[in-house]
Amino acid sequence: GKTLPCSVMRYRELLTRINAGIRHFKLKDIKPRHLNKLYEQLSRDGMNKNIGGRLSNKTIRQYHLLISTILAQAEEEEEIPSNPARREPHDANYFQVSEIKHIIECLEHEDIKWKTITHLLMFSGCRRGEIMGLKWSSVDFANNQTTIENSLLYEKDRGLYDETTKTGKKRTVKLPPETMALLRQYKAHQAENRLKCGDQWTASEYVLTRDL
Repeated sequence: GKTLPCSVMRYRELLTRINAGIRHFKLKDIKPRHLNKLYEQLSRDGMNKNIGGRLSNKTIRQYHLLISTILAQAEEEEEIPSNPARREPHDANYFQVSEIKHIIECLEHEDIKWKTITHLLMFSGCRRGEIMGLKWSSVDFANNQTTIENSLLYEKDRGLYDETTKTGKKRTVKLPPETMALLRQYKAHQAENRLKCGDQWTASEYVLTRDL
């Protein structure tokens, strides 16, 4: 028969372990914790067939991307309400609770804008572009949440541009009261600056804007 393309062979390779790890779940029952458990199993010693050690973070990310692609298609076809693989898999590069507390303490005397950005990055689970693309019209102060529906991106040849999220779908993100309080303070801060700047002020729908 014909030789399979390398990518197809690789997908089949990855699917062997993916099926072994989560095939006993129905699509609608798969949760992020089930995927994180699979990634944790894949990171154990002995999983690398070539050297007998651990799989690299790059290889585990390949598993994640394939799972995410499959579940994104299931979401598109309305087989599942949302894609549980939307977030990146946990690896060694995550913050401990003590580290988050220390970051918050260090932010205490920083500018309100940077406090707000850091809080959003830590507690929303959103990508950087989604944070920078957040608009005031998407912030729901009454319900402590925001709608993520677009992302602000940059390319050398194109400059800054706004487009829909990576999945092309809106999602609602709940935020802690402390983060919502910072958003309120930051909005008031912007209003004060608008009064100070007068006709020099450039109106913007975005939450985070460039300083003059």
